Amino acid sequence: MTQQKHYPQHIDLEPVLHAQGTVRLPGSKSISNRTLLLAALAEGTTTIHDMLASDDTMVMLGALRSLGIRWDEVDERTVIVHGNGGVLPEPAADLFMGNAGTAIRPLTRLAHAVDSLDPNAPGPLLDESGPREVKYAAVAFNALQARIAAYLKERMQLLAAISHDLQTPITRMKLRVEVMDE
Repeated sequence: MTQQKHYPQHIDLEPVLHAQGTVRLPGSKSISNRTLLLAALAEGTTTIHDMLASDDTMVMLGALRSLGIRWDEVDERTVIVHGNGGVLPEPAADLFMGNAGTAIRPLTRLAHAVDSLDPNAPGPLLDESGPREVKYAAVAFNALQARIAAYLKERMQLLAAISHDLQTPITRMKLRVEVMDE
C-alpha cells in the first residue's frame, strides 16, 4: 500500500528582506515567463533551470532584453538573468510579444476597455482578478474611469449652474428690448 501525500490548503509566508535557495519547477511557459519577470525585477543574478523552451518564452526574453535587462543563455533550458532591482533601464522600449497569450490577453482587455470609454455612458468595469500586475492595472483603469465620470458630472453641474445664472440677465435684456420696441 502506497502512502498518499497530504498538502496544506495554503501556506502563510511572512515578508522577508532576503531570500536565497533553489526552486525546481517543471517546464511551463506561464511559470517560465513569470519567473523571468521576477528574476528581471530582483536584485542580483538569478539562474533559472528547466525553463520551458518555447516561442512564448523566447518572446519574453526578447522583451526583457528590449527593456534593458541582461540575460545569458547557458543552454536551451537554463538562463542567467541579471536583475536590476526593480528598475527597467529602457521602460519606453517597443516590445514584440508575438502570440504570447499570457502577456497579450490582459493587454488586449485593457486596450478594449480604453477604446470603449464613452463620456456619455459609464463603461463596463474591468475584471480585477488574475495575476497581481493585471489586477493592479485593472484597478487603476477602473479608478480612472470613475474619476473621468465624476469630472464630467461636475462639469455638467457647473455648466447648468452658469446657464441658470445667465438666464436672469438674458431674460431682463429681452424684456428691455421688447419694452423699447413698443
